Amino acid sequence: MDENTRYWTLDGAERAVIGELAAPRLFAVCELERDDMGELLSGTVQAWGMEFPDRVLWASPSGTEQGVSESVDAAVRRWSATAEVGLVWP
Repeated sequence: MDENTRYWTLDGAERAVIGELAAPRLFAVCELERDDMGELLSGTVQAWGMEFPDRVLWASPSGTEQGVSESVDAAVRRWSATAEVGLVWP
């Protein structure tokens, strides 16, 4: 590192420790379609999101809708009011 550099590249165990603090958790909210017997037939992604320690950012796949919520649960409630939805964490 030269005298003008003010950052370090973290690898291995250091990256794992900091990564858990810095990296957002990704999720998707999917609207579920079931048959008459209740078996899951398919799902449609309604939103993608990122959970940070202090907020959740989400957007529709088309990008026409986006927002900020206080929690993942608050974000999911937006879609669960009108349809059955599932939350997917990759």
